[in-house]
Amino acid sequence: MDDIFSGLFQKTFKKKGSSLILLTGDHGMKDTGGHGGSSYAEVHVPLVILGISCRNDSIEQVDVAANLAILLNLDIPSSSIGKLNRNFLNDLTLQQYLSALSYNSKVLGAKNTLCHDEFLLASNFHKTYLHTGDITMASKAIKLFEKCSAELNDVLIKSSVKQNFLSMIVSVIFVVYAFIISLTNFEILGKHIYPYFIYIILLLIRCFFDEYYVLFFGISVIFIQLIGTLKTLNISEYCNSDNTINTILFFQPFTWLSSSFIEEEQEYWYFSLNSFLVFQLIKSVKLQKPEFIKHWLLIAAFFRFSQTLNQTGDKWSAVPDSSDFLMKSENYFIYVVFVAISVISIYLTCFYDYHSYFTFFDILILIVIYAFKINMFNPIFLARTVYLLIATSLIINKHFINFWILLVCLVSKSHNLCLISMAIYTSRRIIEEYDTSTVTIVAHLILGKSLFFMQGNGNSLSNVDVSVGYIGLNSFQPILVGIQLLVNIYSLTILMHLLLINAYYFEKRRNILKVLYVDRLYSMLVCCLVSFIFRSHISVWTIYAPKLFIEFFHTVILFLEVVVYYLVLFLRGSRKSNLKSSEL
Repeated sequence: MDDIFSGLFQKTFKKKGSSLILLTGDHGMKDTGGHGGSSYAEVHVPLVILGISCRNDSIEQVDVAANLAILLNLDIPSSSIGKLNRNFLNDLTLQQYLSALSYNSKVLGAKNTLCHDEFLLASNFHKTYLHTGDITMASKAIKLFEKCSAELNDVLIKSSVKQNFLSMIVSVIFVVYAFIISLTNFEILGKHIYPYFIYIILLLIRCFFDEYYVLFFGISVIFIQLIGTLKTLNISEYCNSDNTINTILFFQPFTWLSSSFIEEEQEYWYFSLNSFLVFQLIKSVKLQKPEFIKHWLLIAAFFRFSQTLNQTGDKWSAVPDSSDFLMKSENYFIYVVFVAISVISIYLTCFYDYHSYFTFFDILILIVIYAFKINMFNPIFLARTVYLLIATSLIINKHFINFWILLVCLVSKSHNLCLISMAIYTSRRIIEEYDTSTVTIVAHLILGKSLFFMQGNGNSLSNVDVSVGYIGLNSFQPILVGIQLLVNIYSLTILMHLLLINAYYFEKRRNILKVLYVDRLYSMLVCCLVSFIFRSHISVWTIYAPKLFIEFFHTVILFLEVVVYYLVLFLRGSRKSNLKSSEL
């Protein structure tokens, strides 16, 4: 490594002009390869600087940006909380260094009023030095600026990493207690309203007592609740052969104990989905059902291709995928044909068997969507036209699933349209084979989670395709952009939930919603526990905190789904219907 760095430096400095080379990283490394702990080797990072005259010293990571900005004659980032280091800036003259200190102190002072008086006094010393050239005034100004910067730096660092330990404990207890009582209808005091009193008591204890009382009360409540819940659970019901697929959902959140499994979570769901499809193929062969073999073979081949549409995850995101190939200008004809086949398959899968006098209206919408996807005409006009047609279709047909499918067609990326028809086709095959069993529910959940990643989403906000939010807009409108982004991100996951609910009789839908709720609550519970365990981990802000944020948003979306579902039922007045809902 030294030879490579030396060769790079020598070649760079042969060119005219000054050069600066800085080599560093974001973490150290143990000899065994780990970098997630707090040992000296892991938290101390090498920093090599060539091209300037500087004295050997150590520097905090938060200080690098501010010092480097001064060296490169750039603005110090407004988010910087670093202080300047004289040994790092050895090439600066006294006047330059003093001006840099004054500038950085202003950046830090904008975030906290600490040392305000000292800063004003240092500024006066600085002005006196500039007018008189008195070195004594410069020395006094430097001492005050450095003192203020160090104090502000210390306060800002502590405030940026401060964690409210007691609030984290209360939050975890809340989620654990809610998850346990959601497994059955058992409550400690026998009434559905009493859990809310327990939440209130826990909050009061949190406000007026320390963590020991919170822990004692919370653990006691959880223990009593757990004992009562275990007595009411029918363990054999969860262990029969028909429910072995449940283990996929049960064990997956525990993989988050490894940061790599968070970054590459899609691999778990792809493996689970592919395993389920292989099982279906083997089962069809054993039962000697050629028709089923054909269906599952088609589905398995398609989803294997779908996993190449949008590479996601930290390891694979930079690898070229199928969408990259389709979006190349020289492949425009293939792109147009691919989108056309996707739109036709959506019609055949979603609308062909749907007998209605207004089916032609949905066909018209699909044609306009196709024109929009291939940029046949003004995209803003076409997008707004589609929105108008979709709204009209909902009013006329009053078919919510068809409405959602058309909306998803509009906001989805062109190469993702093929996922819509195959998702519905697969759902029908699962329901046809397993009817309304537990397998149907779990298979839909696995399919929904897999499709979330197949669309190009991930556990990092950098995966979000912001361009989708501007469909039909010619300016930034935060609410509309946000809504379109959320529809695109959760489009197929919500579609799987709708198809699952649609497959069950009305009186059983409440149970489906409860399963979705328990699954979401369970994921949140494990994510909270994992984030709590690794609250001091080096990757807490880059991996664990974003994952917790994303799981929270998954929960918010499910809550909105339930609210809309009951709102639709209320508007229709069909609460007591006992028919299968082909109307939803």
